[in-house]
Amino acid sequence: MVCVALVTAACGSTVPDAENRALAQARGGPNLGTPNSDFSGEGVTPDGSDPLGASSATGAGGNGAGQTGNSASGKSGGSVSAKPGVSAPGVTADAVKVAFIGVNRDSAQATGGAAGAPTPDTGDPKAMAAAVRDWVNRNGGIAGHKMVEVVVTRDPGDNDPNAAEKQCAELTQDQKVFAVVGNNFEAPECYAKHKTLALHDSALSSAEMKQYSPYTWSPGLQPAEAAYAALVDSLIAQGWFAAGSKLGVIVRDNPAYRGMYQTQVKDRLARIGYKVDKEAFITDEDGTDQTAQYAAQVQGAATEWCRTGINRVIFMNPGGLAPILFFRAADSQVCHPLYGITSGDIPSLYLQPPVVPRSQSVNARGVGWVQGADVDSRKADPFPTGVAEKQCLEIMKATGDPPKRRIDALFREIFCDGALMLWAAGKKIQGPLTTASWAAAAEGLGAEFQSGWSLPDTTRFVPGRHFGGTAYRNVGFDTSCDCFAYTSGNKTFPL
Repeated sequence: MVCVALVTAACGSTVPDAENRALAQARGGPNLGTPNSDFSGEGVTPDGSDPLGASSATGAGGNGAGQTGNSASGKSGGSVSAKPGVSAPGVTADAVKVAFIGVNRDSAQATGGAAGAPTPDTGDPKAMAAAVRDWVNRNGGIAGHKMVEVVVTRDPGDNDPNAAEKQCAELTQDQKVFAVVGNNFEAPECYAKHKTLALHDSALSSAEMKQYSPYTWSPGLQPAEAAYAALVDSLIAQGWFAAGSKLGVIVRDNPAYRGMYQTQVKDRLARIGYKVDKEAFITDEDGTDQTAQYAAQVQGAATEWCRTGINRVIFMNPGGLAPILFFRAADSQVCHPLYGITSGDIPSLYLQPPVVPRSQSVNARGVGWVQGADVDSRKADPFPTGVAEKQCLEIMKATGDPPKRRIDALFREIFCDGALMLWAAGKKIQGPLTTASWAAAAEGLGAEFQSGWSLPDTTRFVPGRHFGGTAYRNVGFDTSCDCFAYTSGNKTFPL
C-alpha cells in the first residue's frame, strides 16, 4: 500500500502501541519520487536550466508533440550494436528472465485497515506480470528473446531490516535474472553489485543514479532533488514567501535529504534573500519504536513552531505521514501556517478532509508529477489519458481485474513501465542482449517510450540521463470540491 497510515494522537502525545505497529507496517507502496539510500547529491547545481532542451508545455494534458509512445508497430528510431560473445545474467539463446516485485495484496489491505488508512488496491502481482509478459512476447520479446517472468512480493507488515537485501540475493544469485521491475527499491547497490538491471518508479538522487549506473533506471520519475527545486521555485513564483514569512522545514534525517535540503531549499532561498527560521530532522519511521519517535518529533515541531510564530512549513519527508501529524497537531493549537507539499505527500489520499482538518488543507499548495497521488479524480485528466496509461489499462484487462481508479493503476503501471521499457530499448539492439547493450539503447529512446507514472506523454530519455520524468504541475486545494486540483499546465523540472 502507499506507505503511510493515519494517526489519531493529539498534539504532543505519542501514538498508542497498536497504532505504532500499524504505522510501522504501513509501508511498501509507491515511492513518489524520493530517494531510499544515503547519498547527498553533492555537485548538483540548481541553476534552473533545462538540460533536456525542452520547453514547458502550457496545456494541462501534456504536449505529446512528435511522441510515438509504446507502439508495437512504430519504428525504433536507430539501433545499438553489441559486442559479440558478451554474456549477461538471465539471458539464453532465446529467452530472458525478468523479475517483478509486487506488493502482497492481502497484507496491504489488512495493514491499511489496522492503521485506519485509505488503502489502494495493489492488484495481483502474478496476474499483472503474466499480462505484461504476454504482451511483450506477442510483440517480439526483448531483443528477440522470449520474456520469462519471476514474481516475488513484499509484505508491508514485514519489519525485517534485511528483507530487501535477502530479496536481492534471491533474485540475483539464486534466480540470476537479467532485470528486476518494481517499486520502493531499498537495495539499489545490491542490484548494481550483481550487474542486474533495476527498473523502478522510485526516483533516486542524481548522485545515487550515477553511483549505480548503468544498472538503475527510473522510467517515469525525475531526480529526487529536482522535485524540491521545483517546489521552491513554484512557491516563489506564486508569492508564497512574503514580508514577515517565517519558514520551518521538516526534513527526513539521512544524508540524502540533508544534502537536498541544503542545496535545493536553503541555498536556493538564500539567493533571493530568504532564510529558513526553523528546521526539524525527523527519524525514519522504520520499526515500531522509531515510528513512535517519528510521531513525537513531528508533533513536537508543530507545537513549538506554532508557539514561536512559524507561518510557512515545507515538508521533505515523503509518504504522507508527516503532514498528517503536523496538520492535526497545528489544528489543535488553532494554528494555520501555509504548507508546501509535493507528490511525495500523496495529497489526493491523505491531505484532504476528512483525513485531516479542512482548515489546514486549504493552506496547502505545491507541485505534483503523479496524477493518482496528486489530485482528486474530479480534477484530474480523464482516466485514462496519454498513450502509456491507456496502453497499460488495455494490457491489464487480461488479468480480469483492471484498476478502477488512477491511484490503483499506479501499481499496475509499475509493471507496465518496466516491461515495456525493456521491450522498447530491446528493439534497438543489434547483436547480443547484455546490460551494456540494453543501457546504450535505453539512453537513445528519447520520447519513444512513455511511462504511466509521468504526466501524460512527457517521458523523455537522453544520453547520460536514466530518469524519464521531465514535467510537473502546480497543485493546490480547491474549495469548490474540498479536494486537491492542478493549478497550472505542465512545467519542466529545473534540474
